[in-house]
Amino acid sequence: MAALDAVISLKVSSAMVGGLRLAHLAERLEATVRNGDLGEGADLLAGIAVHGRATVKELRLGYMRTHG
Repeated sequence: MAALDAVISLKVSSAMVGGLRLAHLAERLEATVRNGDLGEGADLLAGIAVHGRATVKELRLGYMRTHG
C-alpha cells in the first residue's frame, strides 16, 4: 500500500533528522492507515503539514548556523 509506505518513510526520515514531533505524528498516522480510519487520518495530516513545515524551517536554520 503506497500510503503506508509513504507514512513509514516520513516517520523514519523525521526521526533520523531529529524531527521527533513529526515522527510521532507520522507514527500515529501509520496506525490510522493500518486501521483504515480515513477521518482521523485527515485530521492528522493537518498536524503533519504544520510540523513538517516547522521541521524543515528548523533544519534550514540549523544548517545556516553551522554552514552559513
